[in-house]
Amino acid sequence: MTNSYNLNDHLNTVRQISTNPGVISPTGVQKSMQFSPNMMQTTSAGVPLNSTRVPATNKNKLIDSKLSSLRHEQDSTAASNNNHRFPMTADEAFKVLGPYLWDVEKREIFEYKTVYFFPVEERKKQKLNGANQSSPGSQSEMGVFNEATNNGFDTECNEYISRLNEHLGYRYEVTKKLGKGSFGVVLKCYDHKEREYVALKILKNKKRLYKQGLVEAKLIKHLNDKDPEDKKNIIRRYDQFVFRKHLMITFEMLSVNLYEFIKMNHFQGFSLNLIKRFAI
Repeated sequence: MTNSYNLNDHLNTVRQISTNPGVISPTGVQKSMQFSPNMMQTTSAGVPLNSTRVPATNKNKLIDSKLSSLRHEQDSTAASNNNHRFPMTADEAFKVLGPYLWDVEKREIFEYKTVYFFPVEERKKQKLNGANQSSPGSQSEMGVFNEATNNGFDTECNEYISRLNEHLGYRYEVTKKLGKGSFGVVLKCYDHKEREYVALKILKNKKRLYKQGLVEAKLIKHLNDKDPEDKKNIIRRYDQFVFRKHLMITFEMLSVNLYEFIKMNHFQGFSLNLIKRFAI
């Protein structure tokens, strides 16, 4: 390009363009001008979810027995444990974190073998301030059993209500909202297991979008497997799991998105030569 704006200064960072939801694929064009699996019409069972959940067999009986055996130890243990060291088992987490768990979480936490993160300080502030658990867009109190509103975690548009500093899957800490689209939202999260930042895409709680998300995740995994040395400028998909009825997919954390990059160029578009630099 020959305009006054020097794009060459940004070529070294083009590969680090962040994920965006909606019409722009979560892969964006940050590493290449990629095909968006969101455009596919067919669906697939996809790859198995890489969650850390325990098998569902006899899950309710197991949860009930754990609740009854651990509840009497909960308050004294929580009062004496000020460090809240992670990771911890679900049993340990229930004892230590019990006073700060929402009603739903007191059962949900036993679906996870390991707890890597929980927003203890945030919940302490809420408790001290007498703040309720409702959030903007919430149809009912968050974390209180209510099947009609997905226990208060969904908006009326079936979008997951994300809050800063809260946990996702007892592992990811929400630090920033990166974008929003017709399919859901993308958040910047800190992965307390791998100790790195990731871009986490949360799809809306709809069966059609769930299936479509599985296709997307499967396609990107296939591309990643064919590019083990990461030479083809394809975003790296890390994990996928279901949390509170929402499909969530994690990607490597990159930099500016397509819209911001076009804005940097004064909305003048890009030359074919520059597009080749993205893709090759």
